[in-house]
Order: sequence, then C-alpha cells, then structure tokens
Amino acid sequence: MAGQVRGTRRAKASAPEYQGALESLSVNASLPEVLARGMEELRTAERAGDRREEARCGLAVAEACRRLGRVEEADRAWKASYRAARSAGHEGAMAWALWSGGTLARQRGEFRLAYRLLRLAAETGERGGDVVVRGYSLAGLAETGRIQGDYAAVRRLHEQLLAEARRRGEARHTVWALEGIAQMHRNTGEYDEALALFEEAADTAFRAED
Repeated sequence: MAGQVRGTRRAKASAPEYQGALESLSVNASLPEVLARGMEELRTAERAGDRREEARCGLAVAEACRRLGRVEEADRAWKASYRAARSAGHEGAMAWALWSGGTLARQRGEFRLAYRLLRLAAETGERGGDVVVRGYSLAGLAETGRIQGDYAAVRRLHEQLLAEARRRGEARHTVWALEGIAQMHRNTGEYDEALALFEEAADTAFRAED
C-alpha cells in the first residue's frame, strides 16, 4: 500500500474549513488566531446581514473551539453556522456545518450522533456539488468506524478515500487515509505494514508543510 502513494502530487495542504473572509488563513495558523479572526469576521457578517458569510465564519469559530477543547462553544457555533447556511439556502455551507457537528460528536464519544451528522453532511455536500466536504464527511465516517473497531466495514472506505485523494492531489486527505489504514494494521499486529504507511503519511505531510 505504501508504494502506491509515491506518485501523489506535492500539493500544499489547505484548510478548506477556513472560508470566505478567512480563506487566506494557513492550515498551520494558530487556533487562537483562527478563533479571534473568526469572531471578528462573524460579527462583521452579522452586521451586514450576510447569512452565507455568517455560516462560513461560524464554521471556523466552531472548528477552532472544538480543537481547543471548548466543546460547548463549538456546539453552539456549528449549529448557528448551520442555521445561517440553511437561511441562505446554501447546501455546501450546510454540509460543512454538519461535518463540524459530526466531528464534534465523535470527539465527545457520541458515535451514533456522529454517524448521523456525517452521513447527512456527505449527502448534503454531494447535492450541493461540494466534493471536498463530501470527502471530509466520508473520511469522518471511516474514522468513526475505525475508532469503534469496525475494520471490515471501513477498510474499503479508507482505501477509496486514499484513491480519491491521490487523484485530486489532496495532501491532507492522503495523510488521513494512510493514517487510518496504518492504525488498523497496527491494531491487528501487522506492524511492518503499519510502519510503512505511517512513514509515508509523515513524508506526505512534511512535503505539504502541514
């Protein structure tokens, strides 16, 4: 498996969850910076009555709070982002908010809710023509299954996501898929296979400056 990813294009990792006024933020931006910028731009969007921009900025706020462990604030933020996106009639933004909510649910160990929100995110993203959020949502479903030890169900999905990520040259998705497969190998005692995949994931992330 590790040898199959050697041809992945050396695309720089991006952070597509940083959107609208925040799209210039680096994937390596500090979380306090993301949160501060997100709150500032969210207030600007609210004053302007721009519901789509509210959804975009609210997504960044939700993700920064989630990653900082501020789960109650993250919960309020993703729901507000979803409401703004729904008000704007933008399915792509709705899907991103659902993805954030599903990821938060998994982080909190609420696996049934995580599955439901991530499936909705994948379906909504597909309807809205946003292949990136669809991919993120499918990756989230695969990761949720892997955490629960449902390897038979998610191995094929991880490998599908790896193929899609390589085809589009998406470094972050490539790394996620490699890590997911590697962790399944590690947990079943296939240490050589796991090591090769972890090394490939680390190399891909290094080249993408992620």
